Amino acid sequence: METTNKQDQSVKNANQVVEKAFQAIIKEVKQILAACPTEELRTYVERTGKTNESYSFYSPMVYISVGEYFGKRMISYAKNFKVKPHIGNHLDTLVVRSIYKLTSVEATKVNIEDRIEEYTYHYSKYDDALKYTETLDNYKKDIVHPQQA
Repeated sequence: METTNKQDQSVKNANQVVEKAFQAIIKEVKQILAACPTEELRTYVERTGKTNESYSFYSPMVYISVGEYFGKRMISYAKNFKVKPHIGNHLDTLVVRSIYKLTSVEATKVNIEDRIEEYTYHYSKYDDALKYTETLDNYKKDIVHPQQA
Protein backbone atom coordinates (compact mmCIF):
# COMPACT_ATOMS: atom_id res chain seq x y z
CA MET A 1 0.00 0.00 0.00
CA GLU A 2 2.84 2.38 0.78
CA THR A 3 4.23 1.85 -2.72
CA THR A 4 0.96 3.15 -4.21
CA ASN A 5 1.18 6.32 -2.10
CA LYS A 6 4.78 6.83 -3.20
CA GLN A 7 3.76 6.25 -6.82
CA ASP A 8 0.84 8.68 -6.49
CA GLN A 9 3.14 11.32 -4.99
CA SER A 10 5.71 10.67 -7.71
CA VAL A 11 3.07 11.21 -10.41
CA LYS A 12 1.85 14.40 -8.68
CA ASN A 13 5.41 15.72 -8.46
CA ALA A 14 6.09 14.91 -12.11
CA ASN A 15 2.77 16.54 -13.13
CA GLN A 16 3.77 19.74 -11.34
CA VAL A 17 7.17 19.69 -13.04
CA VAL A 18 5.53 19.14 -16.45
CA GLU A 19 3.23 22.13 -15.85
CA LYS A 20 6.15 24.35 -14.80
CA ALA A 21 8.23 23.22 -17.81
CA PHE A 22 5.30 23.88 -20.12
CA GLN A 23 4.94 27.45 -18.84
CA ALA A 24 8.68 28.01 -19.37
CA ILE A 25 8.43 26.59 -22.90
CA ILE A 26 5.58 28.93 -23.83
CA LYS A 27 7.48 31.92 -22.43
CA GLU A 28 10.56 30.99 -24.46
CA VAL A 29 8.58 30.26 -27.64
CA LYS A 30 7.05 33.74 -27.46
CA GLN A 31 10.58 35.17 -27.28
CA ILE A 32 11.53 33.07 -30.31
CA LEU A 33 8.48 34.31 -32.23
CA ALA A 34 9.69 37.88 -31.68
CA ALA A 35 12.56 37.11 -34.05
CA CYS A 36 10.24 36.04 -36.87
CA PRO A 37 10.27 38.41 -39.85
CA THR A 38 6.53 38.96 -40.34
CA GLU A 39 3.55 39.78 -38.17
CA GLU A 40 1.78 36.70 -39.52
CA LEU A 41 4.56 34.46 -38.18
CA ARG A 42 4.53 36.29 -34.82
CA THR A 43 0.77 35.79 -34.36
CA TYR A 44 -0.40 33.09 -31.98
CA VAL A 45 -3.54 31.79 -30.29
CA GLU A 46 -3.76 30.44 -26.75
CA ARG A 47 -6.58 28.12 -25.74
CA THR A 48 -7.51 27.17 -22.21
CA GLY A 49 -9.56 24.02 -21.71
CA LYS A 50 -12.98 24.30 -20.12
CA THR A 51 -11.72 22.79 -16.86
CA ASN A 52 -8.24 24.37 -17.11
CA GLU A 53 -6.83 20.83 -17.41
CA SER A 54 -5.57 21.48 -20.93
CA TYR A 55 -3.90 24.36 -22.65
CA SER A 56 -2.86 24.83 -26.28
CA PHE A 57 -0.58 27.28 -28.07
CA TYR A 58 -1.08 27.64 -31.83
CA SER A 59 1.16 29.54 -34.23
CA PRO A 60 2.15 29.17 -37.87
CA MET A 61 5.51 27.89 -36.62
CA VAL A 62 4.55 25.42 -33.88
CA TYR A 63 1.68 23.88 -31.96
CA ILE A 64 2.27 23.04 -28.28
CA SER A 65 -0.19 21.71 -25.74
CA VAL A 66 -0.33 20.27 -22.26
CA GLY A 67 -3.02 17.89 -21.14
CA GLU A 68 -3.67 14.99 -18.86
CA TYR A 69 -3.71 11.41 -20.11
CA PHE A 70 -4.50 8.66 -17.63
CA GLY A 71 -3.51 10.90 -14.73
CA LYS A 72 -0.21 12.03 -16.22
CA ARG A 73 0.42 15.52 -17.60
CA MET A 74 1.93 15.38 -21.10
CA ILE A 75 3.43 18.04 -23.35
CA SER A 76 2.68 17.59 -27.04
CA TYR A 77 4.15 19.59 -29.89
CA ALA A 78 4.20 19.76 -33.66
CA LYS A 79 6.57 21.86 -35.74
CA ASN A 80 5.57 23.32 -39.09
CA PHE A 81 8.34 22.33 -41.50
CA LYS A 82 6.90 24.54 -44.26
CA VAL A 83 7.89 27.68 -42.34
CA LYS A 84 11.63 26.91 -42.51
CA PRO A 85 12.26 28.77 -45.81
CA HIS A 86 10.72 31.91 -44.25
CA ILE A 87 12.60 31.85 -40.93
CA GLY A 88 15.88 30.04 -41.65
CA ASN A 89 17.58 27.05 -40.06
CA HIS A 90 18.34 28.67 -36.71
CA LEU A 91 14.77 29.69 -35.82
CA ASP A 92 13.40 26.49 -37.34
CA THR A 93 15.28 24.30 -34.86
CA LEU A 94 15.25 26.68 -31.90
CA VAL A 95 11.75 25.76 -30.69
CA VAL A 96 12.46 22.03 -30.54
CA ARG A 97 15.83 22.63 -28.87
CA SER A 98 14.06 24.80 -26.29
CA ILE A 99 11.43 22.16 -25.58
CA TYR A 100 14.02 19.48 -24.93
CA LYS A 101 16.30 21.83 -22.99
CA LEU A 102 13.47 22.88 -20.65
CA THR A 103 12.24 19.32 -20.10
CA SER A 104 15.62 17.65 -19.63
CA VAL A 105 16.35 15.98 -16.30
CA GLU A 106 19.16 18.53 -15.86
CA ALA A 107 16.64 21.39 -16.04
CA THR A 108 13.77 19.82 -14.10
CA LYS A 109 15.50 17.63 -11.48
CA VAL A 110 12.62 15.18 -12.05
CA ASN A 111 12.69 12.97 -15.12
CA ILE A 112 9.80 14.06 -17.35
CA GLU A 113 11.48 13.21 -20.63
CA ASP A 114 8.88 10.48 -21.18
CA ARG A 115 6.15 13.11 -20.94
CA ILE A 116 6.92 14.69 -24.34
CA GLU A 117 5.12 13.71 -27.55
CA GLU A 118 5.73 14.92 -31.10
CA TYR A 119 2.94 15.06 -33.66
CA THR A 120 2.48 16.06 -37.28
CA TYR A 121 1.69 19.76 -37.71
CA HIS A 122 -1.73 20.56 -39.18
CA TYR A 123 -2.01 24.18 -40.29
CA SER A 124 -5.81 23.86 -40.34
CA LYS A 125 -5.78 23.67 -36.51
CA TYR A 126 -4.09 27.07 -36.40
CA ASP A 127 -6.64 28.47 -38.87
CA ASP A 128 -9.48 27.02 -36.80
CA ALA A 129 -8.01 28.49 -33.61
CA LEU A 130 -7.88 31.92 -35.27
CA LYS A 131 -11.56 31.61 -36.19
CA TYR A 132 -12.50 30.50 -32.68
CA THR A 133 -10.99 33.69 -31.19
CA GLU A 134 -13.96 35.52 -32.68
CA THR A 135 -16.62 33.36 -31.01
CA LEU A 136 -15.17 31.44 -28.05
CA ASP A 137 -13.94 33.03 -24.81
CA ASN A 138 -11.28 30.42 -24.15
CA TYR A 139 -9.37 31.27 -27.37
CA LYS A 140 -7.17 34.40 -27.27
CA LYS A 141 -5.20 35.80 -30.20
CA ASP A 142 -2.10 37.92 -29.72
CA ILE A 143 0.92 39.12 -31.69
CA VAL A 144 4.46 39.18 -30.35
CA HIS A 145 6.20 42.50 -30.97
CA PRO A 146 9.26 42.18 -33.20
CA GLN A 147 12.66 42.00 -31.59
CA GLN A 148 14.54 45.25 -31.58
CA ALA A 149 17.91 44.87 -33.27
